[in-house]
Amino acid sequence: MGLQTRKGKESIENETLVILGIDFGTTYVKLARVLHDGRIDVVRSSGKDLQVETAIFLGEDRTEFGQRASNMAGGAPDRYLIEFKRQFGEFDDQGKAITLFVDPKTEQEYSPVDLAALFLRNMKDTVEKTLNASIGAVVISCPAHFKDPARRQVQEAGEAAELKVLGVIDEPVAAAMDYFGESGKTGSYLVFDLGGGTFDVTIVESNESG
Repeated sequence: MGLQTRKGKESIENETLVILGIDFGTTYVKLARVLHDGRIDVVRSSGKDLQVETAIFLGEDRTEFGQRASNMAGGAPDRYLIEFKRQFGEFDDQGKAITLFVDPKTEQEYSPVDLAALFLRNMKDTVEKTLNASIGAVVISCPAHFKDPARRQVQEAGEAAELKVLGVIDEPVAAAMDYFGESGKTGSYLVFDLGGGTFDVTIVESNESG
C-alpha cells in the first residue's frame, strides 16, 4: 500500500531516498518530506499524519517511545522522560551538557542530547519502515529563541542518531517557508508559532527571489 500525501494527490511507493523536515516539538514530533515535484508534505501513516509524543521510557530491559512510553510511566515515573528539549543549551559547572537521568542499575548518564538522539534514531527507524525508504538528509526546526549552543546540541543529537543534518532552522521560519512556497505570496508577515512548550513570534519577508 502506498503512502498517501496529506492532500491525497499522489501515492508514493518503494522510494529509496528521502529528505525530511523534522519538527522536534516539546510535546510532539511531526515530519514532512520533499516530494518528487518539489512540494513539501506531511508524512502520514495508517491514513493520518504521523505524530509521536516526545516521550521516552528508559526501562530496565527495554526503551519505549511516544505513546508506549507514556503508557508505562505509571509503573516507574522516574524512568519517564519528557520535555527534555527545554534543556538544550544548559551546561554544568564543568561545561558538559547537564544530566537529566542516571540509570540506577547501570549508572549510565543521559543528557538532553543523549535523549534526543535516542528519540530521533527511533523516528528514523519508524519513518524508514513507513516509507520503505532510506533517509538521505534532514532539516530540524528549533525555537527561534535558541542560541548557538542549543542549536549545536540539536545538530549533535541528529548526527548521533546517524542522520545527515543539513541545518537547524527556526520553527516559525520553517512554517513561513512552507506557506510561501505553496501560496506564492510575497510581502511582510507576522508569524505566530504556538507550540506545546514555546511561543515564538517572527517577522518574515518574502519576495520573488525567496
